[in-house]
Order: sequence, then C-alpha cells, then structure tokens
Amino acid sequence: MIQHPAGPAVGETSRELRLAASVSRLLLPLYRLALHEPIGAFERQVLGLLREFIDFDSAWLGCSTLTPGGPSLHSSQTLDTAPDFVAEWEQCKADDPLVALAAGPGGHAGHAGHAVALCVRHAPLPAPMRILCARQRIRHVLCGAQVALPARRATHLSLYRAPGRRPYAERDVRLVACVIGHLDAALDHNRQCRLRAMRAVHDTAAVPQAAALADAWGRILHADASFLAQLQQAWPGWHGAALPEPLRLRLQPGTGGHLANARIRLSWEPEGDLLLMRASPPAPGDLLAPRELAVARLFGSGLSHKEVARRLGIAPTTVRHHLRQAYAKLEVSDKGALASRLLG
Repeated sequence: MIQHPAGPAVGETSRELRLAASVSRLLLPLYRLALHEPIGAFERQVLGLLREFIDFDSAWLGCSTLTPGGPSLHSSQTLDTAPDFVAEWEQCKADDPLVALAAGPGGHAGHAGHAVALCVRHAPLPAPMRILCARQRIRHVLCGAQVALPARRATHLSLYRAPGRRPYAERDVRLVACVIGHLDAALDHNRQCRLRAMRAVHDTAAVPQAAALADAWGRILHADASFLAQLQQAWPGWHGAALPEPLRLRLQPGTGGHLANARIRLSWEPEGDLLLMRASPPAPGDLLAPRELAVARLFGSGLSHKEVARRLGIAPTTVRHHLRQAYAKLEVSDKGALASRLLG
C-alpha cells in the first residue's frame, strides 16, 4: 500500500517539477469550472478533468459526514461505475476502511489532504468490501480525502482500476494528495457560487429571499443566516443541522416543491443530487383562497361588509365567513392588522 500526506515529498528534483506542473495544470481549470458549472455538472467535469492526469477505469467523488457506521452521504457522483455501485456500497459501508485511511491518523484535518493506493488482492480488507470489489471488477484503488473538524464533513475521491491493470504509481498518489484539499475547496466554492446566482435572480423580487443548500435528506450544507432565522421563526422549537421535520417530510429525491404557512414561504429545486432552497415571509396569496383574498383586500381597503358584498355580488354572511377564514390563516384579529398584512 502506498500512502502519502500532502506537502513536500522527498524525491528527485525533476519529479518534483513534473508533479508541480501537473498540479498547476489541473487546478486552473478546476477553479474555473467551479465558477460557472451547475452542481452535479461540476462534479462530472471534475472527474473527466482528473482522467487527463491519472489513468483510471472508473471513479467516485462524494461528500459525506463521517459516522461510526460509515460515511453518511450528502452528494455522490460516479463515472463509469456499474449502476448499482453506490447502492451496493451502502450495504457494506461500515466495513469500508478507505476513507479513514485516506483521512490520515485519527481522521484529523490538520493537513492539506491525504491519499492512499492499495491492491484489493493484497490489502487486509474486510470480506464485505472484497465481495463488493469483486462484483464491481475493482482491483486497484486510489483514494483521497479531506476532512473538516469538528463536523467531520469529508470530501472523498476514489479512482478504480480493473483486474489486469497495473497498480497506481507513487506519482498518482502524490498528485491526489496534493489536489484533494483544492477539490474540497472548489466544491465549496461551486456551491456558494450557485447560491449567489440564485440570490441574484430573485433579488429583484419585492420580498427579499434567503437561500440555502440541503441534501436530499434535509441536512443543511450551506445557509444564509436569514434563512436559518426564518426557519426558527416558523418552527420556534427547531434547531440543528437538518431542516425541520414537517419540511423534511415534503422532500422528494430529484423533485422541487414548495411549502407556505402563516410564518414562512419556502420553495426548492433540485440541482445535481442537492436541493437549492429559498425562504421568504409568506405573501397573502400563498395562504388564502382566491375568494378569501379578494374579500380581505376589499375589506382591508376600508369597505364595510355590505359594500364588499355588493362589490362582489355575494351575501354579507358569505363576506363574514371569508373574513373569518382570512383572519385565521393570516393570524390577525382586527381590520387594522388585516390591512397591514395585505397592504404593508
């Protein structure tokens, strides 16, 4: 097994210069892609870019939180793996030692990154991992990881070669060790850029919107402070790294959606396997039926029950019914508060 932390390594000067040149040629397009590509497309292009520098048959790039039961995935991008690769790995991830090995001693993040290469035939892998590698035709693995403490958030990259291929060379391991920290930073930069782009689209709205990025299970990866504040206002007992449970129950993998109540308006849309989310104070139209809204606006503008009834061609008792519904949904109790909510 070849193992290397990032940083200066002992070797011939010519090898060091070639390695530095490879790192430089890789990093320039890496950060350029992070600025412009959508989430998901960026990860796919990163794997294609890496293939220009390291020969591999298939690859996997993931972001996760390290737990005692194995990595808990937030996002995952594969290249040329079998369709069931990630699902099969999920069944035996507690036996996967590669992320812990690549993260370095104790999984600490006090270095720029770490990488290991091993041959499945000779490495002391647990039986479930050997079976996985055999089924997926993986003989050689090159894995790099960057771990951020105290949250133990990890970016991990695995490059695979099939049986009959040569093992990874020391130069390959050192290259991954040098770039894994940059890859982690570029992923973060890409996601922040996407949030900024989303804010820019919606900043022209009359009501300012806050943004966040969550995974398909509702775990918050990035969020504006105002987004978190609005969640706390809408669900006063909520706190933590995951979205409130009523919101999490509405999430469906790969699909967008929306939710509105008297305190918050939320919408979300998929990008890659993550969710871009927006939050703002609710508009009356989010909460009221069309007739309730029409009655409430006329009444709030100063008309009496009878005047509203004549204007809309309905009975005064119907006006009162719609107003009771509007008061309850908007959580107001008098005409002044109703007018302020509708017109303010």
